[in-house]
Amino acid sequence: MNLPNSSRILVVAPHPDDEVLSSGALLLHLRALANTIDIHYVTSGSDSSLWDLREDEARKVCSQLGATPTFHWLDREGDPLKYSRSFASIIAAYCPGMIIMPSSHDQHPAHMFTCEMVNQAITLSLFTGTILRYSIWNPLPDPDYLFQFENQLLKRKIQLLSIYQSQLKNHDFIPGISGLNTYYGLLSSENSAEWNKKGKGFSDEWKVPGRNSSGAWNGQGGEEKKMQVYAEGFELQKSMRSPAILAFGDIFLDILPEPIHKSISEGSSRTQITHSTGGNAGNFAIASAHLGNQSCIYAPVANDWRSRILMENITESGARPFLVKKKSCTTAMTLGIAFKDGTRHFISDFGANLFFDEDDIPFSDPKCWEHFRHLHRAGYFWLPGLQGKANLSILEMAKKAELTTSIDVGTPISVLGKTGCWKEEDIHQVQELMKYIDVFFGNEVEILGAAELGGEEAGGETGAEQASEKIYGAASILLAKGVKIVVVHRGEKGASLYTHDTILHSPAQSVPVENPTGAGDVFNAAFIHAYLEDRELEDCLTFATAAGTLHVAKKGIPYPHRKEIEECMKETAFSDMYYSGY
Repeated sequence: MNLPNSSRILVVAPHPDDEVLSSGALLLHLRALANTIDIHYVTSGSDSSLWDLREDEARKVCSQLGATPTFHWLDREGDPLKYSRSFASIIAAYCPGMIIMPSSHDQHPAHMFTCEMVNQAITLSLFTGTILRYSIWNPLPDPDYLFQFENQLLKRKIQLLSIYQSQLKNHDFIPGISGLNTYYGLLSSENSAEWNKKGKGFSDEWKVPGRNSSGAWNGQGGEEKKMQVYAEGFELQKSMRSPAILAFGDIFLDILPEPIHKSISEGSSRTQITHSTGGNAGNFAIASAHLGNQSCIYAPVANDWRSRILMENITESGARPFLVKKKSCTTAMTLGIAFKDGTRHFISDFGANLFFDEDDIPFSDPKCWEHFRHLHRAGYFWLPGLQGKANLSILEMAKKAELTTSIDVGTPISVLGKTGCWKEEDIHQVQELMKYIDVFFGNEVEILGAAELGGEEAGGETGAEQASEKIYGAASILLAKGVKIVVVHRGEKGASLYTHDTILHSPAQSVPVENPTGAGDVFNAAFIHAYLEDRELEDCLTFATAAGTLHVAKKGIPYPHRKEIEECMKETAFSDMYYSGY
């Protein structure tokens, strides 16, 4: 059996430590193959005084594995089928390529409970991928998948197991597991091994209503029960296939001091410094997840401490990270200096973003697009290796798959920190994409640059009316190139929207500037959220403006939730929108 590569692995552990006892070496190897691993801990054990400690231990193990933990803490004395539908929703939403779970031969009560619940969930979710089943407390009859590994990997497995000190105090599993894996290795002429029994989708040992122990549907009424289960599964699939949003682009680890005054004197200052996920794609994906979307990010990183922080930040937000690890570089990082007046200065190491190229695009297979409804191409210029044909290919494939699309080009690297026009090559490449774009986002500089009308902010000595005319002219050019909607971030002037027959302006609100970094990406995510709900364009613009305002004014975790935005729209005069016409 070929192990998956760059896929999603869902691991089900009855207790914290079962994932390592059964499959620790396999999980380490799967992670090295660039798979994304989610571990679901079903019960916490009978000693409630250890629950917090066991959860903490599991988080440390997952951190070292590069996995994402989820804790369910279900009652193993309850009916497992009671929980199967919600777990089926997890499987349907995650769409794993492989599920690793306990076998029905594992006769510990919590393991039997977990097996029955997951088997039913697999049926309801119509999962058709690979299943690997393990047994810890009882021998596994007729195991048919042997994962062989070197002693170095066994040492790493033991290191993971040693984190579970709460369990090792009473049961020192380490000598037993080490000996068992070594014994399995001797049987296969290798140093060490783990045994599993493999299955495929609707196959072996399923214990669901209407089936007997061999997996066959029981006599009278069996076929009807089978169709009922399938029907429920299809309905669940239909409800769970809520459209996912893919943010494809750049990612940075942002180091952010609290906003400071520009008048700060020379010398040292004291302020709070935090780190967060940055980059246009990173911010968009997290903001989208906070709004309740199935949000995914595809972006480049390196195999270093920065990427591990990013992975943790993204998964904690509810977004799904598909991070491509590039060699011989570092994960991108930005030091962002924000000022109390809302202006910012960034010092960036572009890192892995500079090494992302067309060989890293996995979306040539149409099946890759099946679970997405919208593609947001973020930070266009921050990934120079994709400029030209690669970007055209991504957007063309998305449109063939009937996705809606949006883009936030950012500022060309060639003019960062400078004023003046974009290069002719940059303009040509951006304009060539327009026929594939539904929504074009940009600030005034970016809109004017993309339209070949200069690369400086509209306004200044020209006056507000002339500035608006200049932005209108730029938007008209982009619309003529094929874009359906042009949305302009205008800072303290609010936001504007242009289509072939409508102009909308949403005013900005005066709020304390606590967190200006990422406000444009939050605005974009909120606009797309409303756009995919088929709201009127004025409502999309109002919703996005309120989201950006909340983000700017909010300390701590600034990404606003939908309810906060809706309340803000009621309380604040975002409805003072005005219209113009062609």
